[in-house]
Amino acid sequence: KHEPLWYQFSPTLMQHHPDRLVQGWMTEPPARFLNPSKLVPALVKYDPRLHNPPAVTENQVIVYLQWVIAKRRSADPVMHNLLLSLYARQPDGAVLLQFLQGSQHYDKKYALRLCIDAGKTLACVHIYSQMEMYEDAVATALKVPDLALAKANAEKPVDDPQLKKRLWLEIAKYVMQGQSNMKEAIDLLKETQSIKLEDILPFFPDFVLIQDFKQEIIQSLEDYNHEIRQLNAEMEEATRNADAIRASIQELRHRYGYVTSTQPCELCGSPALGRDFYLFPSCRHVFHQDCMLQL
Repeated sequence: KHEPLWYQFSPTLMQHHPDRLVQGWMTEPPARFLNPSKLVPALVKYDPRLHNPPAVTENQVIVYLQWVIAKRRSADPVMHNLLLSLYARQPDGAVLLQFLQGSQHYDKKYALRLCIDAGKTLACVHIYSQMEMYEDAVATALKVPDLALAKANAEKPVDDPQLKKRLWLEIAKYVMQGQSNMKEAIDLLKETQSIKLEDILPFFPDFVLIQDFKQEIIQSLEDYNHEIRQLNAEMEEATRNADAIRASIQELRHRYGYVTSTQPCELCGSPALGRDFYLFPSCRHVFHQDCMLQL
């Protein structure tokens, strides 16, 4: 195999014939026995601007790492983090974002630092979302600005309605920065159940025509009326249930039964009288209290 020789001379070869070396790594039999982690010293020696032959334009480390992850299905975080760091330096952020969306084996905190340093804002939004840092995700998306992306992240905390409401309010505040955006702000109410008209009223300018959102006010009032009717119905149902419970308790107070001096406990067979017992009037069964506790 000569495996140790590959690891020994690859750092030097990487600086002189990177394309041929990488092809050698990916060709059988070396591809079968080489450990990609042990090739990292060679990978970090490579600089495409210095070491690529004139006819070669591709970054050979990216070529190899893509092969390791796609063909060998490597889940090694070292490989994923290294490829991530190279993608972060590329001018096209789409490749980086696609990688982040497809890989689960990179260090999210490390990736976030890289993307912040590289100014890859959309990638930052994705990582914030993966880390469930939705407030940062929405704030960063609004800086892009990508309103659709901000809305998508605002909907993600499904188990935290208060957080969800705060996120949508941040979006509403952003949209209403200009008076010309009143209609767009009103349209937000149709996209989510997390905020209502009264929630965004404080963001409106001091002078605004009610006519501009008359229909929304009417709809809001109708919603309130519906909620009030629903609450009234629930209160009436609760009152009926309480009355029924009180009547049942009153009825129980007047129920009684007879126990003869020889009537036995259904569990132990001893006479029921003489010890604390329970009597079930409907069936007239008698049970000693201590016998029932032993069940």
